[in-house]
Amino acid sequence: LSWTATGDDGDQGTATRYILKYAQFEITASNWAFVETYQPSLAWTPLPSGGHELKTISGLLSGKTYYFVLKAFDESANESGLSNIASATSGRDMVPPSSIRDLSATPGENSVTLRFTATGDNGIEGSASSYELRYSYSVITSDNFTGATLYEPSLAWVPQPSGSLETFLVSNLPANKLLYFAIKAFDEAQNASRISNVASATPTGESVPPSPISDLSVRKWLNPGEILLSFTATGDNGRFGTASGYELRFANAPINETNWPAATIYADSSSWVPRISGAAEHFVISGFTPGSYYYFAIKAIDDSANWSPVSNCIGTYPSDGAPTAAILANGDNFHAGDRLTASFYCYNPGGALDVDLYALVVLPDGGILSLPAFDMQIAPLEFRPLPGHFCPNAITFIDVVLDGSLAPGTYTFYTAFCWPGTMSPVTDVWVTPLQLH
Repeated sequence: LSWTATGDDGDQGTATRYILKYAQFEITASNWAFVETYQPSLAWTPLPSGGHELKTISGLLSGKTYYFVLKAFDESANESGLSNIASATSGRDMVPPSSIRDLSATPGENSVTLRFTATGDNGIEGSASSYELRYSYSVITSDNFTGATLYEPSLAWVPQPSGSLETFLVSNLPANKLLYFAIKAFDEAQNASRISNVASATPTGESVPPSPISDLSVRKWLNPGEILLSFTATGDNGRFGTASGYELRFANAPINETNWPAATIYADSSSWVPRISGAAEHFVISGFTPGSYYYFAIKAIDDSANWSPVSNCIGTYPSDGAPTAAILANGDNFHAGDRLTASFYCYNPGGALDVDLYALVVLPDGGILSLPAFDMQIAPLEFRPLPGHFCPNAITFIDVVLDGSLAPGTYTFYTAFCWPGTMSPVTDVWVTPLQLH
């Protein structure tokens, strides 16, 4: 803006101060009081009357038409009338930030820490408005910058004043892969700096492995050569989160950390998908020789290829295909007087054996089921007889409600079978302990 300075008294002397107001609409005496004041004008020192005033107005939006009106004041706070209205369209900011030249990258756990010196708005003056960081598995150039992967959180980074040290953590990066990084700065007019220097780093993987599985259990399952594997899922970092995979191994001798590499890998375990830490895991494994005794152990792996220590080792014989049954109690926090519901199944492999399921038995802890003496007519121990049930060539679930008459203590559930036309129960029964509080 330029104008001829007025005086103190009329055109004589020197005014004391100015007030400049500006807007994107015409300014009049009626709206003067409500129009925005250009704050730097309050500090301007007027020249003597007749002097040539010249001021640069900054901080305007580019490409917008502005209207300007000026008043002069004397030492007695007498004010002039409104000046004439001057208008102009602000020019577009064409000066981009300078490029960042000292970008560095320090690797961390699935992350990289970037450091660099902040650039400015116009060249190295002021503060840039935003940053844009990109990374790639190959070297980044000005030609392929937009094709590299955008690190979206960088768009929200707030630049510091030019010359300040900037430090940003770039997280959730792939581990053990060499990555290249480059950054651009933008001003409020969206002028982009040139590409920065290129920094590179290889993020490390996390160092905390899954905790070992400590409650691995096995039991013979339905078909010949089948075994049911059960355990509580471990985590990603210790017992937190979710592991990425499992590896089950077996041998004909107990397995530990020392001989783990020599044990045989159960190939299908590589496809098992872990559940969240603390969840119950159950897998049916097959292909084992009935009559042979096998030992099993398992490890968990996380997404950074950290392996847990070996689990407890447990052994069993695989199923020989004989009819069997299991009690599945609905929880483990029962009280005397509760109505308890249990479920069990029977299985007749291949339809070759017809089995008549006929009784559920409940014994105090330590009690022994005398199989030869037990039948439908004789109940030497407390039990809940069931109607005869033919076991088809399939798994059959049957719910049994106990009346809650048991006293507090630990009990064992037994299931007993009878071959057609006999009173000799199957001797290979499964048991489930249950604590009544």
